[in-house]
Amino acid sequence: MKQIIRKELRENLKFAAPAFVLLSLLLLSGFNSSVHSAVRVLTETWYQQDDLQPVLATSIHAGVTLLCCVLGAVLGAMQIYSERPVDRWSFLVHRPIRRTQLFFAKTIAGLSLYLATVLPPLVVFVAMIATSGHVAAPFEWAMVIPLADTVVSGAAFYFAAMLCVIRPAAWYRTKLFPLALPFLPAVYSFIPLPLRNAYIDPLVFVASVVIAALAVWGAFQRDASFESQPFAAKPATYVALLAGAAMIFIILAGLYSWLSPDRVNETSYYTMARDGDIYKVSRTAGEQLHVVDLKGNIVKNPKTGEPIDEKLLNQKVAGGLSLRQLPEDEMEQVAMGSGFYAVWRVDHRVIWYWTRHGVLLGFDALTRRPVGEIAAGSGPVKRSSDDSFFPPHDQFNSWNPARTIGTRRAVYAIDTQNQSATPVFTAASDERIGGSADVHEPRFTNSVAVLTSRRVLLADQNGTRFEYPLTVTTNERVSLYILQKTNFAIWVAPKWQPAKPELPTKVMWISREGKVTRNVELPGLRLPENESPVEKALVAVMPPAISIPSFLWHKEDDLMFATKNQVALSLIYGIAAAVLGWFKGRKYQFSSAKQSGWFIVNVIFGLPSLLAFLSVYTWPARMKCPSCGRPRLVNRDACEHCAAAFPPPEKAGVEIFAPLVKT
Repeated sequence: MKQIIRKELRENLKFAAPAFVLLSLLLLSGFNSSVHSAVRVLTETWYQQDDLQPVLATSIHAGVTLLCCVLGAVLGAMQIYSERPVDRWSFLVHRPIRRTQLFFAKTIAGLSLYLATVLPPLVVFVAMIATSGHVAAPFEWAMVIPLADTVVSGAAFYFAAMLCVIRPAAWYRTKLFPLALPFLPAVYSFIPLPLRNAYIDPLVFVASVVIAALAVWGAFQRDASFESQPFAAKPATYVALLAGAAMIFIILAGLYSWLSPDRVNETSYYTMARDGDIYKVSRTAGEQLHVVDLKGNIVKNPKTGEPIDEKLLNQKVAGGLSLRQLPEDEMEQVAMGSGFYAVWRVDHRVIWYWTRHGVLLGFDALTRRPVGEIAAGSGPVKRSSDDSFFPPHDQFNSWNPARTIGTRRAVYAIDTQNQSATPVFTAASDERIGGSADVHEPRFTNSVAVLTSRRVLLADQNGTRFEYPLTVTTNERVSLYILQKTNFAIWVAPKWQPAKPELPTKVMWISREGKVTRNVELPGLRLPENESPVEKALVAVMPPAISIPSFLWHKEDDLMFATKNQVALSLIYGIAAAVLGWFKGRKYQFSSAKQSGWFIVNVIFGLPSLLAFLSVYTWPARMKCPSCGRPRLVNRDACEHCAAAFPPPEKAGVEIFAPLVKT
């Protein structure tokens, strides 16, 4: 076994050495790019926030993922492919060691080369970034998780490539199917960490490695055929091929969607003018805006008498302040770029970051060292505390930075020069703040709009300027408009939900004294459907194992979930796949237990399972039986229909063995 390990290390070192150099250059380039990105923030208004922290940079993550996956696949493939010439594999497996030992010898050598190539550059890279003064951005050890996931994905590609080469299948058919198994976790690693499930996250990557490794181990035991594999390896081989079959259907659905003509949908929404009038704006792709008032009259340009254009409409529209009651369990899910921080303000040469822990951290863009921290009250706060920072969605524009930040208990004016937070508004003991936004209206300079659990108000350093009692749920959005005539208008609109997109919106015109002068209820507008009926049918091709749980346990605000029709269609496809698989197994004389097992599996996993079922077996040829005339399997001694044996081959006159004679 030691000799085989040395042999594998010696033969495959030529693939690891160039990858080590490429990865080192990639990480060095990404580190230098982040240093320059911090300087560009001081002068440019647009930049990629994740590039400021090299560990989170998409370009570095993509490069490391590509290199790790390619290196793992090359090492795994070449360790098997190098044994194929002149039947070298037959010589290798007849060595006086067990095939399991042979499997472990190859994988120990291959994974050792892989880890020795990718880990040292990554460890040095992370160590430099974790050291203060190298990067002008916050750092947490959790930021390293995507890179660690990438390393695990490369190990999964290593086993998947071994399985591709060792399987007896054609390159242009199903030989590459196992590569889809590690491809899905590699794509999953690009999802921001706050959007992942803490329990599913490690399972996705570990399962891909374990399943691929089990399938390769099973292929090592015999001749790589599915029938001769150990029982523990058969499900792993099936899952590896099922992933490839599912990828085929995903690619076909994507190609069909790309080649299909786009549907022309009309988009409609309500907006409010500065004088308090409400307009319904409709837009169709490639056509001019269609703007009408609540009575259905076309809004016209008062100077020309022509329908109002988009430029004039933007001048007439009032700016609304959007507020929403954030539920307690949503505080950790607010999107902050990659999920760890967002650039909040650039003050002189200091970049202030709003972190997911609810504090502002300042970094000098030139020296790349931390310069201070601002939090509510005294000292840093934790997001689990009652007075922790939470970010409203409209306070992320670093080119138009917010003056204030709100917590559950108060709204603070931030002074980055003195690194202090001064309360502008403090909620009563029996209420909680749901959202806040800065007011840029000249009549209310330095004011802030606040939505609490029982009112909406405008406040500044001198006290409350306007308030109106209002109670909304977490499924409603509030917009506050500062108008010319009636002073204020409040919109209470439902949070968009795919299942209920046509709920009405309540509008109230309110005087400065807080009295309602007018109210109206706007009918809900159905959002445009971006999917064509054919695309919806393609979505229904998903197996019942996915469509049924998606339909039963989806939340109301889920963007993607299966409908009743899609579940029914997926069940029809699953039953059709099971029936086709049943006839295929019956044709090749499967046992009743095997037939029943595959029938259930094909119903659950649908059409991809049928394709995987056809791929796992090496189907023997069939020829016409000279006795009954029906097709018979050539790997049987007797015809399965009439029990007739194969006739002896015709003599060619070159036989050197006399026929056996029974005595």
